[in-house]
Amino acid sequence: MLAFILSLGLAFQTVSPEVIEHVKAGMAAQKQGQMQVAINEFKKVTELAPDLPAAYVNLGAAYVQNHQFEAAIPPLKRSLQLKSDLPGVEQMLGYALMMQGYPNEAIPYLERAHAVDLIGIAQVRIGKFNEAITNLTAGLARHPNDPELLYYLGRAAGLLS
Repeated sequence: MLAFILSLGLAFQTVSPEVIEHVKAGMAAQKQGQMQVAINEFKKVTELAPDLPAAYVNLGAAYVQNHQFEAAIPPLKRSLQLKSDLPGVEQMLGYALMMQGYPNEAIPYLERAHAVDLIGIAQVRIGKFNEAITNLTAGLARHPNDPELLYYLGRAAGLLS
């Protein structure tokens, strides 16, 4: 997905060869699991091309992949300010917000992304158990036997009773 977002961003904007080199280095580092190197490369891209939405998406995604959810939130929000319809950004931002402890703030982003499984998890965290059961059941229809969804569904049902 990140390669698609990157190519989408680059297709609509002329960027310098230096930006492209940092993007390539960041993606290569990310592919090799060197997340801090990837983060540093993507930060450099945002400095060199501050109006390139894909730069912020890649930085946010690297932070999410490195479980640095608090750091992921600002670049993901910035990417949406620059271009509101990038694929996958709303879901990543909602996930980062939820993992950072902001399920109420996460839900609108997750709803726009149609991520019913994650909406259900967020709803369990805020005590909306009936709604959570509905969304978790829908999530399980998409991802049968997902242990995390089964856990949250059981938890919601137990807390509801």
